[in-house]
Amino acid sequence: MIKLICSDIDGTLIEDGTCTLPDGFADLIKELKKKGIMFVAASGRPYSSMRNLFKEVQDDIIFVCESGCLVIDKGEILMKKAIERPVMEEIVEKFRSLEGSDFFASGVKGAYCEKENSPMHKWVRDEYKTDIVSVDDVLKVDDEIIEVELYNDKDAAGAAGEEFLAKYNGKNGVKAVGAGFMWLVCIRSDGGKGAAIEKICQKYGILPEEVMAFGDGQNDADMVKFAGESYAVEGAHEDVVKNAKYTAPTWRENGVAKVIKERLNM
Repeated sequence: MIKLICSDIDGTLIEDGTCTLPDGFADLIKELKKKGIMFVAASGRPYSSMRNLFKEVQDDIIFVCESGCLVIDKGEILMKKAIERPVMEEIVEKFRSLEGSDFFASGVKGAYCEKENSPMHKWVRDEYKTDIVSVDDVLKVDDEIIEVELYNDKDAAGAAGEEFLAKYNGKNGVKAVGAGFMWLVCIRSDGGKGAAIEKICQKYGILPEEVMAFGDGQNDADMVKFAGESYAVEGAHEDVVKNAKYTAPTWRENGVAKVIKERLNM
């Protein structure tokens, strides 16, 4: 019996970089709640962006933000994993040095970038609906940094380079994982969406086999691996495909809702 459903957002539930739920999805979440089934929104997005997206049902779901390193349940922090300061500084300095790319850092209080009105800043602010502010130096903000994201409109992982990816592959307390081709997400190596869902299940006494999960990006792989009933949407990253049991249609076909309704006879 399914007791918890978790879904990635960008590229899985909706088109990357948009902030509108599929028609009827908020009502579906309400129907799931009536059946005693929890819904968890799991994304690399900051909390402010996710809260805006799910504003109609924000009190009915659990938010797994920052690729699983910040979990907020009914307005309270259930889990928080900030990057160790020295490592975070190294990553920021590296991302600053990359021409043709941009980055932002997310903390418990908000999200921060250094290039005001850059294409990335405008996109994250206006399309993702994130409370992001431009500062002179993200290393001087009064916040705990949970995630640092590199943006490159062609290939974020390629822009970071093989040496960087090898260094931060879980070593040094940080892992760098892709969230679509435009984003490279740096988070604590003991964090991630899988760890976040496991924490939620521990709180509510839910078993892995009672979890349904949907994802497409590399940072969804550990989440679908944890879930007993897992779906990689068509065109998903190879790491997601090999860890998922089934395939789901894309967001263009409202695939997440379609599978939920078919599987649960709704």
